[in-house]
Amino acid sequence: MLIGTSSPHSSDSALIKKFSENESDFNRLMKMAGEDAKASIIRMGFVGLENKGAWPPAIYLDEDKVWPRSESELGFSQQRWDEYRRLFKKLHLHGINRKHEMPDAVFFTVSMDFSSLDGYEEAVTEKGYVYSAREIHGSLTGSLDGLKINRPAMFLKRLNDRDHWYLFYEWSVSKPD
Repeated sequence: MLIGTSSPHSSDSALIKKFSENESDFNRLMKMAGEDAKASIIRMGFVGLENKGAWPPAIYLDEDKVWPRSESELGFSQQRWDEYRRLFKKLHLHGINRKHEMPDAVFFTVSMDFSSLDGYEEAVTEKGYVYSAREIHGSLTGSLDGLKINRPAMFLKRLNDRDHWYLFYEWSVSKPD
């Protein structure tokens, strides 16, 4: 069910304007993410690298801790992370990540909002950009502004005439570990 309401997220038009003004930087981030496909999530404060076939299944590089392995072994340098963070700051992004349900896509999170559901779980809404190597046909809508969703779902809006670029709005549930 979709219900119109005010939102803590930027409007579609504001996001489209930001993308148009900084398209080369977004494309640079996308190129970097393609080169660093081993990274499932990159944020200002940490990087999550897939560690397939080994334990632990993911390696988290935290800015406050010594990295557990050498940069050559990880394939992800401090310099590379600094370049991501420079672009995140310039573009006002929380970071980028990949989602299992859309393995050919990279999500660029602009805003997140948390609200308590029952004292244990939180509803999380995210809005931002997504680049998908494959064209997306399902879950497309004309506007993401003012959406209020009461169940896990994701909606996308084509980003004007840009091939492979979309805006996204997602509602999910976060549970403590």
